[in-house]
Amino acid sequence: MRMMHKLHKFIIFLGIGMGVTLFSLLLFAVLPSIIQNAGSDWEQIVNSGYQSDEKLLAIFESHPAYIAMYETYPDAKQELNSRGRGNGILQVGIMNFETNNQLVLEMYHDKRNDSINVNARCHTMNDERNLYADGLFTEDFIKNTNCLDIIGEITDTEVTMHSSGDVVTREMQPLR
Repeated sequence: MRMMHKLHKFIIFLGIGMGVTLFSLLLFAVLPSIIQNAGSDWEQIVNSGYQSDEKLLAIFESHPAYIAMYETYPDAKQELNSRGRGNGILQVGIMNFETNNQLVLEMYHDKRNDSINVNARCHTMNDERNLYADGLFTEDFIKNTNCLDIIGEITDTEVTMHSSGDVVTREMQPLR
C-alpha cells in the first residue's frame, strides 16, 4: 500500500513536471515570434488607421460647404471632435446675439467609406424652429439663406422665391 502511495505521488509530480516543461518549451518557442511580429503588426495597425487632427481638418477645409461658410461668415467659430482612425466631426457655427439665431454647419468624415456628410441647420430662437439642408444643397443654403436676421415667427413671414442662375433662393420678409 505504501508503494502504491509513492507511485501515485511520483505520477502526480511527473505530470506536473511534464506540464511545466511543455509550457516552458511552448512559451520559449512561440513567444519570440509573437514579439517579433507584434511590433510590426501593431505599427501597421496604428499607422493604417491613424489620421492626425491636422489632416482631418484639411479634409474638412477643402469641402465647398466649409469654404462657403467662411466666405459668408468670416468670424464663424469651429470645433473639431476627432473620433480616431480618421473619423471625426467638425462643427462650424455663427450666432447673431441680437436675434439669437444660429447657423451651424456639421461635417462628418467617415474614413472607411472615404466620405464627408454635411448638413447646415439654422435655428431661430424666437419660435424655436429649424431650417435645414443637407448634402448637395448645403453650400447653397449657407450662401443664400440669411437665417441670422430672421425676426419673429417664420409663420409671420412671406417667402418670395427668385432664381439666381440655377439656384433658387429665398428671402424672408415679415408680413405687414
